[in-house]
Amino acid sequence: MLVLVSMLLALVLVDLCAAEVEIGSYVVRLDGCRCVRDDAAWVLEAGEVAVVTSIGKDGDFKLSNPRGVVTKKCQVRKFWGLEKATQQSESPQEKKDWKAPTAIHCSCILLQAALREGVSLYHRAASDDGGAFPDGYLVQINHSRIQEPACGTDVATKDGLRLFVPVRVADRTGSVELRMREDVALELSRCTDKDDFEQAVQRSHVSFPMLASFRVLIRERHDAGAAEHGEEESLSAVIVTGEEQRLDVEFSPNKALHELNPLLALLPTPTDRMLIAHLNEIDVSPHSGLIVGQDRAPCDCALSFIASTRESDFEVFGEGHRILTLGVTAVDFRSAPGDAKDVVAGNVASVCTMKNMPRFTLSPTRPGSPMFALVLISHVIQPAATGSAADQSPTFIADKVQLLAQDTVADCKAMLRKLCRASDDVRFEGTPKRSVEWAAGSTPYSGRKARRLSASPTADGLED
Repeated sequence: MLVLVSMLLALVLVDLCAAEVEIGSYVVRLDGCRCVRDDAAWVLEAGEVAVVTSIGKDGDFKLSNPRGVVTKKCQVRKFWGLEKATQQSESPQEKKDWKAPTAIHCSCILLQAALREGVSLYHRAASDDGGAFPDGYLVQINHSRIQEPACGTDVATKDGLRLFVPVRVADRTGSVELRMREDVALELSRCTDKDDFEQAVQRSHVSFPMLASFRVLIRERHDAGAAEHGEEESLSAVIVTGEEQRLDVEFSPNKALHELNPLLALLPTPTDRMLIAHLNEIDVSPHSGLIVGQDRAPCDCALSFIASTRESDFEVFGEGHRILTLGVTAVDFRSAPGDAKDVVAGNVASVCTMKNMPRFTLSPTRPGSPMFALVLISHVIQPAATGSAADQSPTFIADKVQLLAQDTVADCKAMLRKLCRASDDVRFEGTPKRSVEWAAGSTPYSGRKARRLSASPTADGLED
């Protein structure tokens, strides 16, 4: 009787596997035994769950074990069953501590270039490295902005069992679209679980840190039968760990940023980046949108440092609230300490909900002491020709505000000052229609290694 039950169970699992298996599915050995492949390089212990990484035309598939190692050849489907009972909010490879290993220092536009080049550059880089990264490349990007998913965005996997959040990230060099694993999304948003996060997305309540440091796992994603159908191989790029960017001196940008400049010079000037500027340097152009500085560099958003000595006013605005703070000061972070010249730049306005209103309120908490904040500016409304004195100042639309404690002001100024110094030395000399000629050993995969999140690779400090 027991044998009959086992045979029926196996039959059910095989049918499920044949009908429903897809990339990302969880599977187990039907015999429940330990499985060894590729000369013991790939091992699945008894009771462990594997993840399908690619599927051939005949339905056989490559598998990743809990250590993140992928089989070199497709495994015969009939020996495996779809395991739904053990599916959790994260896949087995997500249980790895992605903060522990070193990661390649990178930037958003370089990551975008690597993904655009696809598997050809990926394979070439692996060849240059002597196959040092058989299971993928881990890259790190610091001082970046992770944009929250818009209301209505589908943030779950196809089976709906876990979060797999589409996000757009931007830094001083450009932007790139990625996917984010569930544990990272929950940690950065401070949501309790998948349902809480999905509800927050629908209510536009999700909030990631103003600046973040994160790591992206780049791996080859290939359907084993794609070549027979004339389809191209592709890469997957998933944020596997991250944290709010630390502002302490030890995490301040250093000359490792300059080492990216020769690679950046091969690329065209981006318009979708996040530039850093004094508030009074930010403007809008009817042709280019948001622009920054005397050279009127186009950008998607601008990060700035402000101080407020006046109370914020709010009013009902649609289904939310509009917060307006008049007479905001542009904090001079470029000048050396002691030489700063702050100026009143205009007004700052934000649209928020009742729940997140405290995050946008710039009212000082102590009389006589300004409220300092980082702001992410997306638009500027210039004053009308006629109006009151308050109306003669530009109004800066802040999509995001991060209030700062007094003891973090000096470190924040130093961070922005050094990022600006590094950005001033960047020259984008490529053209959109010209393909990039990456030299041997000089690709987005060849950067130096960062040991910790938020930190650059070890290098000399930038002059202050």
